[in-house]
Amino acid sequence: MIVDIYQSNIQRNKFLVVQAGSQVTGKALNLEDAAFANISPFNLGLTLQPGIIGLNAEKAEENIRAHGYHIFGIRVEVTIDPK
Repeated sequence: MIVDIYQSNIQRNKFLVVQAGSQVTGKALNLEDAAFANISPFNLGLTLQPGIIGLNAEKAEENIRAHGYHIFGIRVEVTIDPK
């Protein structure tokens, strides 16, 4: 499956995945998550496959087929070694 990934401009750690070319403006996807009221393209025309950081490809495809979209988030933690 070829997908487009969009990043929330409100919560930068949240991403929306849709089948490539899908309408993502307005109420096209019936999203209730306010974080996606303002989004920007992150990666368009990407082949959905295991290994995309933070994304469960199998679950994403399942959700896209069932609901038209998949939402995922990432978190990065940085620690400084005091040595």
